[in-house]
Amino acid sequence: MRPVSDYARAGRRPPTLIGVGGIAWSGDSAVVYSTLLGSCIAVCLWDKMAMKGGLIHFLLAKAPSEDCDDTRYGEVSLPLLVNNLCAVGCMKHRLQAIVAGGADLLSNMQPIGTENTEFALEWLRKAGIPIIKKDYGGSNARRVRFYPTTGLCEITTIEGATAPPRG
Repeated sequence: MRPVSDYARAGRRPPTLIGVGGIAWSGDSAVVYSTLLGSCIAVCLWDKMAMKGGLIHFLLAKAPSEDCDDTRYGEVSLPLLVNNLCAVGCMKHRLQAIVAGGADLLSNMQPIGTENTEFALEWLRKAGIPIIKKDYGGSNARRVRFYPTTGLCEITTIEGATAPPRG
């Protein structure tokens, strides 16, 4: 028997997978973005009036240099997403944010997830973009599905994706 996704049964396109360093935005009601997160952060931005939104998936908060344009870094990808949304009719003062990810999966390593989360929260605060939903931290991976025209965001904890025991 051939597996069929819930999306195919409903006659819809499957989600567009956004990987590390990915950035995407749309006003198409058929579009759904999906990403998998461990210590990485996904920030979804949505403008209710424009009915458009976008998602970034960043690996680390700070870029290694000022002239870096690599979207794997939050300080590069966050302003880029805002600028691209504004270029297609969104207004910065109407944007709302959803933040997910930032798990500290490995107990014997630097708390990258925590650092990423703190960066995203502080960047959004300084930009004046309110957070309407958040699911971050802990030691579990997450799956995010974001519908950019409605702002709906489904965040699922992935069972069994926990950090190894300390010690």
